[in-house]
Amino acid sequence: MDSGYWASLADLSQVLSCMIVDQLFFRAVLLFLVSVSSATAGHADRVLLLYSYNPTFPTSEKVLAGVQSVFSRHDSILLDVEYMNAKRHPDATSRELFLNDLRYRLASRPDYDVVMVVDDAALMFAEEHQQSLFRRAPIVYLAINNYDHARAINAQGLATGVIEKVSVEETLELVKRVTPNRKRLWIVTDGTMTGQQLQLAAAEASGKVKGLVTQWLSLAVLTMPELQQRIKGLDKGDALLLMSAYSDADGNMFSFDESLELIVGQSQVPVFHLWEHGMGRGVLGGVLISHFEQGRVAAEQALQVMHGKPLSDVKPVFQSPNVVQIDMREVQRFGIAPGAIPPQALRLFEPVSFLKRFQLSVMLALSLVPLLIGLLIFMFWQARERSKLGRELENKETQLRLLVRTIPDLVWFKDIDGRYVLVNRAVEEFLGIGEGEAEGKTAKDFFDADTVRTIDGIDRSVMTSRHTDVCEQRLTALHGPGDIEVETIRVPVYDKNGTLNGVLGIGRDISRRVAAEQRAQDRETLLSSVISEMPDIFVLKDRYGKFLLCNDNVANLYNTTPEQMVGKDDADFGVPPELSEKMRDSVLDLMSHDRSEIVYEDSTDVASGEVRHFKSIKKPIRDMNGDSQIIVIAQDITDMVRAQQQIRENEQQFRTILDNIDAYVYLKDTEGRYLFVNRLVRELWQLEDEDILGKADESFFDEESARKIRKADEQVLRGNQVIKRDEHVAPQSTGRAMSFQATKLPLFNDDGEVYALCGISIDVTRRVEYQRELERIALFDPLTGLMSRSQLTTVMQQRMEQVQKESGVVDGVVDGDVCSLDGNASASTMLVVLYIDLDGFKQINDAVGHETGDEFLKLVAHRLREVAGPEACLARYGGDEFIAVLEQDVCKGESDALLEAMLNCLSQPIDIDGLVLKVTASIGVTHYPQQEEQDPDQLVRQADQAMYIAKTSGKNRFHYFDAVLNVKAANRQKNLERLAQALENDELELYFQPKVNMRDGLVVGAEALLRWNHPERGVVAPGDFLPDTEHHYLGIQIGDWVIHQALNVLSRWNRERRFIPLSINISNLQLSQVDFVSKLAAEIKTHPDFIPGSLELEILETTALEDIAEVSKVIWQCEDMGVYFSIDDFGTGYSSLTYLKRLPARQLKIDQSFVADILVDPEDLSIVNSVVTMATGCGMEVVAEGVETIEHGTVLMGLGCDLAQGYGIAKPMPLEDFGPWADNWKPPARWIEQH
Repeated sequence: MDSGYWASLADLSQVLSCMIVDQLFFRAVLLFLVSVSSATAGHADRVLLLYSYNPTFPTSEKVLAGVQSVFSRHDSILLDVEYMNAKRHPDATSRELFLNDLRYRLASRPDYDVVMVVDDAALMFAEEHQQSLFRRAPIVYLAINNYDHARAINAQGLATGVIEKVSVEETLELVKRVTPNRKRLWIVTDGTMTGQQLQLAAAEASGKVKGLVTQWLSLAVLTMPELQQRIKGLDKGDALLLMSAYSDADGNMFSFDESLELIVGQSQVPVFHLWEHGMGRGVLGGVLISHFEQGRVAAEQALQVMHGKPLSDVKPVFQSPNVVQIDMREVQRFGIAPGAIPPQALRLFEPVSFLKRFQLSVMLALSLVPLLIGLLIFMFWQARERSKLGRELENKETQLRLLVRTIPDLVWFKDIDGRYVLVNRAVEEFLGIGEGEAEGKTAKDFFDADTVRTIDGIDRSVMTSRHTDVCEQRLTALHGPGDIEVETIRVPVYDKNGTLNGVLGIGRDISRRVAAEQRAQDRETLLSSVISEMPDIFVLKDRYGKFLLCNDNVANLYNTTPEQMVGKDDADFGVPPELSEKMRDSVLDLMSHDRSEIVYEDSTDVASGEVRHFKSIKKPIRDMNGDSQIIVIAQDITDMVRAQQQIRENEQQFRTILDNIDAYVYLKDTEGRYLFVNRLVRELWQLEDEDILGKADESFFDEESARKIRKADEQVLRGNQVIKRDEHVAPQSTGRAMSFQATKLPLFNDDGEVYALCGISIDVTRRVEYQRELERIALFDPLTGLMSRSQLTTVMQQRMEQVQKESGVVDGVVDGDVCSLDGNASASTMLVVLYIDLDGFKQINDAVGHETGDEFLKLVAHRLREVAGPEACLARYGGDEFIAVLEQDVCKGESDALLEAMLNCLSQPIDIDGLVLKVTASIGVTHYPQQEEQDPDQLVRQADQAMYIAKTSGKNRFHYFDAVLNVKAANRQKNLERLAQALENDELELYFQPKVNMRDGLVVGAEALLRWNHPERGVVAPGDFLPDTEHHYLGIQIGDWVIHQALNVLSRWNRERRFIPLSINISNLQLSQVDFVSKLAAEIKTHPDFIPGSLELEILETTALEDIAEVSKVIWQCEDMGVYFSIDDFGTGYSSLTYLKRLPARQLKIDQSFVADILVDPEDLSIVNSVVTMATGCGMEVVAEGVETIEHGTVLMGLGCDLAQGYGIAKPMPLEDFGPWADNWKPPARWIEQH
């Protein structure tokens, strides 16, 4: 059908949707009126329907419709609906505001008989406040996704209801049933928690649905444009399942409607879904969550409760009442068979059948059928006789055509102009054309020019000579499958009057015969070339020893040619008769037994006396007549025999040499079996060759040594490379570990393939042992046996790299908040570095002497090993300083326990030859990884710093190094120092944003806003530098500077006769100073032209609430001086009417976060309206911040808020620009019209 038809259906769908919404609204109003009427007449059941979302959410209307489908049958039910809007505002502040608002509204209502909750957030809210808000009214839930929680509260008798669960597996089965020939099902998900959960469910379900190939399109890694492009390019044999598409890889958020439109608009394949609110908009269907059914089932349960049934007896529905729904327009669009649709499916938008649409017309037509039947019978009888003869003729013609068409030979007929009149199927297949396409065309349409000339020449010859022509041709059609060899017969065709009509041709494909003849000829040529060119002797003899065929090699032996040898025997070319006879007898013996033979024969050259060696193959055969013949192929192996003898001699020499060199030499095959060993190997293993060769390393080494040797050998054999390495192995014959410096190289055959390995090993055991002793002395403290400083650095670096690998951190830098020593690391495995310094050891050493002191340090090192454990890395870092590196995956509490144990252990007395000595320890602690990359030396320095703090804090304790706070404090201090420099260098400046009366167009004030004219960064906004001044005295200094500058500006405006109040922002820290009021009074005295009421101080709502009594006292004192206060950013705190009444502020400024969305968010509009009403009732001025557009101002004036500031009026500007702007500003025409 055309696009207009579908557009009409879409328009009709929209009209019906509007009618349904209007009908639901009408029924809701009617139900309300009836309920009010019933309430006046008698008892009414009251039900509260509490939504998690807002009224515009796609499912809200359907849930309400489902509930009303049950409640509308009962006039005594009163239904109230409340919306939490938790989807948009999930934070705790929003929930608290909703709670207070709902508590206020419910205070004037009677108690509810049942509370119905929609979605998990509403259920949690109702549970939490069931007693305080709902008087323990029974709870009936629906659309719940937390199945475990639903079961738990039902088991406790607290609630009942119906859960919501997507039917992923059932939808996959539906896809398979409805579109069985689809190649793949592409599943669209995103990176949201819901999307990931659905992806896991789909992955599990797809494994259960056999025969369905699924692939993923995830917005976690794709942007929406990339996803659209991928969907647009899907194969038309695929299908699409849309599961979740609310967020893409760039962080863009999409509503359901937006994502559905973007995806369906690009899809050329059927789209399936899991929720019903996608139906009618391009989704074919699915086993869908029906929120109408959710509402209906839950309403039935609520009805049972209201009729007196105990809540515990109302069974919950743990099987989500999902519905199979199919859009029949999409079925028709993709050509899906209606029989594939499940019988229980809800068929949407099913077109009305022809019979139903034209039922009256059909009935009228049927009434005329009898008359038409009589007329048709008469006409049929008359036509039957007329066509009888024609059919007989057509049958014969059909039979002839069928015969011609189906014979395998090529058959064609041309008229005298060369145009094809008739061709059979074989011709059409050869030409590569369809049936009937050849008629009226000539050979030029199907062959190249040379072939056309040949064909036309033969046809003209046949028509001119009036004789049959037979010939063979090689034909290649321009569009056919290939060329063929054809044997053709062409005959002239005449009509009954003897007139020439054209040429009839029949062609037979003889390609196979020609190819066979050519192959036979090629084989004969090849065989002749092979025999002639082969390097070996070739002879074919008959049973009498006569030569039938031979090559040049044989003829050269007899000093003749192959042609001259045919028909002769060996005796004819000088072979002694007895030898010739012996050769003949051997041939006859092979023929009689019909067996082949390979023999090694020697032949002596009569002239030179040279003995040559041959390997001969003798094979008896029979010719086509059955006569016996024999083939002899003899290979001259004289050079090979001599080479083998030379190899044996060389091998003996090579063995003698290898047996006398001072190295272990051996050869192995590719399987690791020994092929050769020299004398040193045999002596080492105390074995002979027969006990070694053919065996592998497992026979001569322990299991671990053999494994290491085999691994190195495989590197040589598989990698085709020479390696040099040190091997530390333990031969079974010695029973001790030995070290070898080994060189291993692959050996290649003539084909370049590795066939063996050669190894040369030198015994370096003594050298290695000596080196190890030197390393031990260098790497370990000779007194305590603990690591030295250099070894500690190496081991720490290795441990740090291992922690990086195990914990998945990059370059030693972590990000997050996972359990750690001080809350700064986020790796699950960490290194703990301890710097341990003995308290009072120097006094002991001086008192008892160095020898006793050294013995004391040994015992301390022993105690450290015991308490730190075998996995710890311990080093002696100085005289009485030690470093311990521990690897832990535990939290701070367990580390504290270890450190306490270490302090306790080290503080125990030590007895040395009756002399009891005692010390304590100070321990500094740091960890790795940290927020910034560290090296081992930096970690030791950090631990040293922490140890110093522990020692200066009283000793015998430990202290943690705080890396994050150290970095943050350094950065903050740096910023504060630069900001103090900016204050001193006069880099700070005040900008001014006007406040206007939108209704009468007056400039009623200005707000002074701080800017930093940074030499490199330009103009810097306060949000980029003021946060560092919180809780710092520099913030007070900047505040004092702002007050001073503001009073200077007011003095200037007074001189200019510009009486505009100026407001400045005061921080909590500055306001809380005990001398704030006195300092402000002193500053005002320095400006004698100060006009009371011209300076306003803006404080945050949260600042005002911290100590209302104290803040109120400061406000009253300032007002006595003519300085007024304004509550800034109102609405972001927790103020109530009670707080406003207690605060003597004269002005309230609505936070711009509420003003920004009043054009689109009814809740924000309601909040602003409430704030204006409350503030006006308290006698306060209201100023709206963030007025960005004319429409914002128009709405605000409609709410009674005339004072405003924002970018829609003017941006903050320097002082020099403010005056001209104030003199020339005019309100927009729409504001004037509203006034």
